Amino acid sequence: MGLAAIIVPAVGVSRGLGRRPEGLYTKVRLMAKIPREAFNQVQAALERYEVEVGAAPLTSATKRTYLLHATNFVRWLADDFVPGERLGEAPGGRGQ
Repeated sequence: MGLAAIIVPAVGVSRGLGRRPEGLYTKVRLMAKIPREAFNQVQAALERYEVEVGAAPLTSATKRTYLLHATNFVRWLADDFVPGERLGEAPGGRGQ
């Protein structure tokens, strides 16, 4: 699989829902869960999903939630997200 420098959004903010503030991207060095080609396809699908969610008749809060969860999944694939952890918290810190 090898190393790859891939940029993934750190939070789900869609085009059309507002600008992505500076610093909301995380550089990922190693993708351990899926091959690079598959990851690129998932990223492309996420971009299409962002457009569809942006056009859907949903509230802004609902759109943000949909995109946050989808983006967190893509970050998890890139080993840039651990379910249940909070930003800046040591692994296993919450609820233990």
